[in-house]
Amino acid sequence: MGNPETTFLMARHTKKTTDLEKPYPGITVEGEQLVREKTREHLLKIIEDAEPGAVVIFLGASDVPRTKSTSRVSANELKSLLADKTDEYLVYEQKDIEAAVDKKTQSTREVASKLVADNPDKKVILSYPLFLKEFSLVAPETGPRAKVPEWKTGGVKEIGTPYLAELMKQAGNNEATAVSKWIDNDGKINMPNGDVLEGPNPVETAQGYIKSIERLQNFAMKLFPDRPLVIEVTAHSWDIDVFIAYATHHGKLDVAGFEEIARGNKNKDTSIISEFEFPIIKINEDEKTLSYRGKQYKLNSPEFVK
Repeated sequence: MGNPETTFLMARHTKKTTDLEKPYPGITVEGEQLVREKTREHLLKIIEDAEPGAVVIFLGASDVPRTKSTSRVSANELKSLLADKTDEYLVYEQKDIEAAVDKKTQSTREVASKLVADNPDKKVILSYPLFLKEFSLVAPETGPRAKVPEWKTGGVKEIGTPYLAELMKQAGNNEATAVSKWIDNDGKINMPNGDVLEGPNPVETAQGYIKSIERLQNFAMKLFPDRPLVIEVTAHSWDIDVFIAYATHHGKLDVAGFEEIARGNKNKDTSIISEFEFPIIKINEDEKTLSYRGKQYKLNSPEFVK
Protein backbone atom coordinates (compact mmCIF):
# COMPACT_ATOMS: atom_id res chain seq x y z
CA MET A 1 0.00 0.00 0.00
CA GLY A 2 1.34 3.42 -0.92
CA ASN A 3 1.42 6.53 1.20
CA PRO A 4 -1.85 8.48 1.50
CA GLU A 5 -2.13 11.83 -0.25
CA THR A 6 -0.70 15.00 1.26
CA THR A 7 -2.29 18.37 0.56
CA PHE A 8 -0.42 21.60 1.29
CA LEU A 9 -2.03 25.02 1.59
CA MET A 10 0.66 27.71 1.26
CA ALA A 11 -1.21 30.75 2.60
CA ARG A 12 -0.20 34.37 2.73
CA HIS A 13 -0.78 36.07 6.08
CA THR A 14 -3.73 38.40 6.43
CA LYS A 15 -3.82 42.21 6.84
CA LYS A 16 -1.06 43.28 9.19
CA THR A 17 -0.52 45.75 12.01
CA THR A 18 2.40 46.59 14.29
CA ASP A 19 0.12 46.13 17.31
CA LEU A 20 1.30 43.02 19.13
CA GLU A 21 -1.02 43.41 22.13
CA LYS A 22 -4.12 42.10 20.36
CA PRO A 23 -5.57 38.62 21.01
CA TYR A 24 -4.10 37.78 17.61
CA PRO A 25 -0.84 39.79 17.50
CA GLY A 26 0.24 41.43 14.27
CA ILE A 27 -3.05 41.32 12.37
CA THR A 28 -5.87 43.85 12.16
CA VAL A 29 -9.47 43.27 13.18
CA GLU A 30 -10.36 43.47 9.48
CA GLY A 31 -7.63 40.93 8.78
CA GLU A 32 -9.04 38.56 11.37
CA GLN A 33 -12.50 38.78 9.82
CA LEU A 34 -11.05 38.20 6.36
CA VAL A 35 -9.43 34.94 7.51
CA ARG A 36 -12.65 33.79 9.13
CA GLU A 37 -14.59 34.56 5.96
CA LYS A 38 -12.14 32.75 3.67
CA THR A 39 -12.02 29.82 6.08
CA ARG A 40 -15.79 29.47 5.83
CA GLU A 41 -15.90 29.98 2.07
CA HIS A 42 -12.85 28.05 0.91
CA LEU A 43 -10.90 26.14 3.55
CA LEU A 44 -13.86 24.35 5.11
CA LYS A 45 -14.77 22.71 1.79
CA ILE A 46 -11.20 21.49 1.31
CA ILE A 47 -11.40 19.79 4.70
CA GLU A 48 -14.86 18.36 4.00
CA ASP A 49 -13.57 16.96 0.69
CA ALA A 50 -10.40 15.51 2.22
CA GLU A 51 -10.08 11.74 2.42
CA PRO A 52 -11.66 9.93 5.39
CA GLY A 53 -9.43 10.00 8.46
CA ALA A 54 -7.49 13.02 7.26
CA VAL A 55 -5.33 14.94 9.69
CA VAL A 56 -5.41 18.71 9.12
CA ILE A 57 -2.43 20.50 10.65
CA PHE A 58 -1.77 24.23 10.89
CA LEU A 59 1.92 23.58 11.14
CA GLY A 60 4.23 26.24 9.73
CA ALA A 61 4.82 29.98 10.04
CA SER A 62 7.58 32.56 9.93
CA ASP A 63 9.15 34.38 12.86
CA VAL A 64 6.83 37.35 12.30
CA PRO A 65 3.76 37.19 14.61
CA ARG A 66 1.16 37.85 11.91
CA THR A 67 1.80 34.47 10.29
CA LYS A 68 1.05 32.39 13.39
CA SER A 69 -1.90 34.64 14.22
CA THR A 70 -3.36 34.07 10.76
CA SER A 71 -3.16 30.29 11.17
CA ARG A 72 -4.63 30.43 14.65
CA VAL A 73 -7.62 32.50 13.56
CA SER A 74 -8.41 30.03 10.80
CA ALA A 75 -8.21 27.07 13.17
CA ASN A 76 -10.35 28.89 15.71
CA GLU A 77 -13.00 29.53 13.07
CA LEU A 78 -13.02 25.85 12.13
CA LYS A 79 -13.46 24.95 15.78
CA SER A 80 -16.59 27.09 15.88
CA LEU A 81 -17.92 25.81 12.56
CA LEU A 82 -17.46 22.15 13.48
CA ALA A 83 -18.44 22.31 17.15
CA ASP A 84 -21.67 20.38 16.52
CA LYS A 85 -20.01 17.70 14.38
CA THR A 86 -17.80 15.93 16.90
CA ASP A 87 -18.86 12.58 15.50
CA GLU A 88 -16.98 13.52 12.30
CA TYR A 89 -14.43 16.17 13.29
CA LEU A 90 -12.24 17.03 16.26
CA VAL A 91 -10.45 20.39 16.46
CA TYR A 92 -7.59 21.02 18.87
CA GLU A 93 -6.02 24.45 19.15
CA GLN A 94 -2.52 24.83 20.56
CA LYS A 95 -3.87 25.57 24.05
CA ASP A 96 -5.94 22.37 23.92
CA ILE A 97 -2.95 20.27 22.96
CA GLU A 98 -0.71 21.80 25.61
CA ALA A 99 -3.39 21.33 28.28
CA ALA A 100 -3.42 17.60 27.55
CA VAL A 101 0.35 17.24 28.04
CA ASP A 102 1.69 15.79 31.27
CA LYS A 103 5.04 17.56 31.21
CA LYS A 104 6.61 15.01 33.53
CA THR A 105 5.94 12.03 31.29
CA GLN A 106 4.87 13.25 27.85
CA SER A 107 6.04 15.40 24.98
CA THR A 108 3.76 17.57 22.88
CA ARG A 109 4.48 15.33 19.89
CA GLU A 110 3.42 12.22 21.79
CA VAL A 111 0.15 13.81 22.84
CA ALA A 112 -0.64 15.08 19.34
CA SER A 113 0.13 11.68 17.87
CA LYS A 114 -2.12 9.95 20.43
CA LEU A 115 -5.01 12.37 19.86
CA VAL A 116 -4.95 11.40 16.21
CA ALA A 117 -4.33 7.68 16.69
CA ASP A 118 -7.23 7.41 19.14
CA ASN A 119 -9.62 8.76 16.48
CA PRO A 120 -9.00 6.74 13.31
CA ASP A 121 -12.49 7.32 11.92
CA LYS A 122 -12.56 11.09 12.38
CA LYS A 123 -10.92 14.03 10.69
CA VAL A 124 -8.67 15.64 13.28
CA ILE A 125 -7.63 19.28 13.03
CA LEU A 126 -4.58 20.41 14.98
CA SER A 127 -3.30 23.98 15.27
CA TYR A 128 0.33 24.23 16.37
CA PRO A 129 2.18 26.56 13.95
CA LEU A 130 5.95 26.24 14.22
CA PHE A 131 8.64 28.65 13.07
CA LEU A 132 10.30 27.56 9.83
CA LYS A 133 13.62 29.21 9.08
CA GLU A 134 12.94 29.09 5.33
CA PHE A 135 10.05 31.54 5.84
CA SER A 136 12.02 34.07 7.87
CA LEU A 137 12.02 37.77 6.96
CA VAL A 138 14.33 38.72 9.79
CA ALA A 139 18.10 38.40 9.47
CA PRO A 140 19.46 36.72 12.62
CA GLU A 141 22.25 38.53 14.42
CA THR A 142 24.18 35.34 15.11
CA GLY A 143 24.43 31.83 13.78
CA PRO A 144 25.01 30.33 10.32
CA ARG A 145 22.43 32.60 8.63
CA ALA A 146 23.69 35.84 10.19
CA LYS A 147 25.11 37.14 6.90
CA VAL A 148 22.33 35.91 4.65
CA PRO A 149 20.51 38.94 3.19
CA GLU A 150 16.84 39.14 4.14
CA TRP A 151 13.98 41.50 3.37
CA LYS A 152 13.87 42.96 6.87
CA THR A 153 16.06 43.71 9.85
CA GLY A 154 15.28 44.97 13.32
CA GLY A 155 12.96 42.22 14.55
CA VAL A 156 9.32 43.15 15.10
CA LYS A 157 10.02 46.76 14.02
CA GLU A 158 10.56 45.40 10.51
CA ILE A 159 12.93 48.06 9.29
CA GLY A 160 13.26 47.69 5.53
CA THR A 161 16.68 46.94 4.07
CA PRO A 162 18.36 49.35 1.62
CA TYR A 163 17.78 46.80 -1.14
CA LEU A 164 14.05 46.67 -0.47
CA ALA A 165 13.78 50.45 -0.31
CA GLU A 166 15.53 50.87 -3.67
CA LEU A 167 13.55 48.04 -5.25
CA MET A 168 10.24 49.62 -4.26
CA LYS A 169 11.46 53.01 -5.45
CA GLN A 170 12.34 51.61 -8.87
CA ALA A 171 8.97 49.82 -8.98
CA GLY A 172 7.00 52.96 -8.17
CA ASN A 173 5.74 51.22 -5.01
CA ASN A 174 3.89 48.66 -7.13
CA GLU A 175 4.44 45.25 -5.54
CA ALA A 176 3.89 43.16 -8.67
CA THR A 177 6.43 45.31 -10.51
CA ALA A 178 8.79 44.94 -7.56
CA VAL A 179 8.54 41.13 -7.73
CA SER A 180 9.33 41.25 -11.45
CA LYS A 181 12.38 43.44 -10.80
CA TRP A 182 13.49 41.20 -7.95
CA ILE A 183 13.38 38.21 -10.30
CA ASP A 184 15.19 40.16 -13.02
CA ASN A 185 18.04 41.38 -10.83
CA ASP A 186 18.48 38.14 -8.84
CA GLY A 187 18.43 40.07 -5.59
CA LYS A 188 21.19 42.55 -6.45
CA ILE A 189 20.95 46.20 -7.51
CA ASN A 190 24.00 47.99 -8.89
CA MET A 191 23.87 51.63 -7.83
CA PRO A 192 25.33 54.53 -9.89
CA ASN A 193 27.97 55.17 -7.22
CA GLY A 194 29.27 51.63 -7.56
CA ASP A 195 27.59 50.24 -4.46
CA VAL A 196 25.77 46.91 -4.72
CA LEU A 197 22.57 46.55 -2.72
CA GLU A 198 21.84 42.93 -1.95
CA GLY A 199 18.64 41.17 -0.94
CA PRO A 200 17.57 37.53 -0.91
CA ASN A 201 18.09 35.52 -4.07
CA PRO A 202 14.63 34.68 -5.51
CA VAL A 203 15.60 31.20 -6.73
CA GLU A 204 17.12 30.30 -3.37
CA THR A 205 13.99 31.64 -1.68
CA ALA A 206 11.80 29.37 -3.81
CA GLN A 207 14.07 26.41 -3.14
CA GLY A 208 13.87 27.09 0.59
CA TYR A 209 10.10 26.87 0.46
CA ILE A 210 10.33 23.52 -1.30
CA LYS A 211 12.69 22.25 1.40
CA SER A 212 10.18 23.30 4.03
CA ILE A 213 7.42 21.34 2.28
CA GLU A 214 9.53 18.19 2.18
CA ARG A 215 10.56 18.59 5.82
CA LEU A 216 7.01 19.16 7.04
CA GLN A 217 5.66 16.22 5.07
CA ASN A 218 8.29 13.86 6.48
CA PHE A 219 7.62 15.17 10.00
CA ALA A 220 3.86 14.76 9.71
CA MET A 221 4.07 11.30 8.13
CA LYS A 222 6.18 10.05 11.03
CA LEU A 223 3.84 11.58 13.60
CA PHE A 224 0.61 10.47 11.91
CA PRO A 225 1.47 7.36 9.88
CA ASP A 226 -0.95 6.06 7.25
CA ARG A 227 -3.26 9.06 7.54
CA PRO A 228 -4.08 11.47 4.69
CA LEU A 229 -2.60 14.88 5.50
CA VAL A 230 -3.70 18.47 4.92
CA ILE A 231 -0.90 20.80 6.01
CA GLU A 232 -1.48 24.55 6.22
CA VAL A 233 1.46 26.92 6.45
CA THR A 234 1.35 30.71 6.55
CA ALA A 235 4.15 32.71 4.99
CA HIS A 236 4.73 35.89 2.98
CA SER A 237 3.89 37.36 -0.40
CA TRP A 238 6.65 37.76 -2.99
CA ASP A 239 8.31 34.64 -1.54
CA ILE A 240 5.21 32.53 -2.19
CA ASP A 241 4.88 34.09 -5.65
CA VAL A 242 8.39 33.08 -6.72
CA PHE A 243 7.94 29.65 -5.15
CA ILE A 244 4.84 29.03 -7.29
CA ALA A 245 6.51 30.26 -10.48
CA TYR A 246 9.73 28.30 -9.89
CA ALA A 247 8.02 25.05 -8.85
CA THR A 248 5.69 25.01 -11.89
CA HIS A 249 8.17 26.07 -14.60
CA HIS A 250 10.79 23.32 -14.45
CA GLY A 251 12.94 25.24 -11.96
CA LYS A 252 13.22 28.22 -14.29
CA LEU A 253 12.33 31.52 -12.65
CA ASP A 254 11.66 34.50 -14.89
CA VAL A 255 9.21 37.37 -15.18
CA ALA A 256 7.10 35.56 -17.79
CA GLY A 257 6.56 32.63 -15.43
CA PHE A 258 5.62 34.93 -12.55
CA GLU A 259 3.14 36.83 -14.71
CA GLU A 260 1.60 33.59 -15.96
CA ILE A 261 0.87 32.24 -12.49
CA ALA A 262 -0.31 35.66 -11.30
CA ARG A 263 -2.81 35.95 -14.15
CA GLY A 264 -4.21 32.49 -13.57
CA ASN A 265 -7.31 32.07 -15.71
CA LYS A 266 -8.08 35.80 -15.72
CA ASN A 267 -5.51 36.72 -18.40
CA LYS A 268 -5.21 40.30 -17.15
CA ASP A 269 -4.43 40.74 -13.48
CA THR A 270 -0.80 40.14 -12.47
CA SER A 271 -1.14 41.08 -8.81
CA ILE A 272 0.80 39.32 -6.10
CA ILE A 273 -0.85 36.73 -3.86
CA SER A 274 -3.56 38.33 -1.71
CA GLU A 275 -4.24 38.07 2.02
CA PHE A 276 -5.03 34.48 3.07
CA GLU A 277 -4.99 33.31 -0.53
CA PHE A 278 -3.26 29.98 -1.04
CA PRO A 279 -2.21 27.61 -3.79
CA ILE A 280 -3.37 24.05 -3.20
CA ILE A 281 -0.59 21.50 -3.56
CA LYS A 282 -1.35 17.80 -3.83
CA ILE A 283 1.35 15.17 -3.53
CA ASN A 284 0.68 11.48 -4.02
CA GLU A 285 2.42 8.52 -5.63
CA ASP A 286 0.97 9.24 -9.06
CA GLU A 287 1.47 12.99 -9.42
CA LYS A 288 2.36 16.28 -7.81
CA THR A 289 0.20 19.26 -8.72
CA LEU A 290 -0.39 22.86 -7.73
CA SER A 291 -3.69 24.69 -8.26
CA TYR A 292 -3.75 28.48 -8.16
CA ARG A 293 -6.14 31.12 -9.46
CA GLY A 294 -8.21 28.70 -11.47
CA LYS A 295 -5.34 26.84 -13.16
CA GLN A 296 -3.62 23.56 -12.36
CA TYR A 297 0.08 22.96 -12.93
CA LYS A 298 2.43 20.04 -12.52
CA LEU A 299 5.12 20.50 -9.89
CA ASN A 300 8.07 19.98 -12.18
CA SER A 301 11.09 21.74 -10.69
CA PRO A 302 14.11 19.45 -10.15
CA GLU A 303 13.28 19.10 -6.45
CA PHE A 304 9.88 17.59 -7.25
CA VAL A 305 10.97 15.48 -10.24
CA LYS A 306 13.07 12.76 -8.65
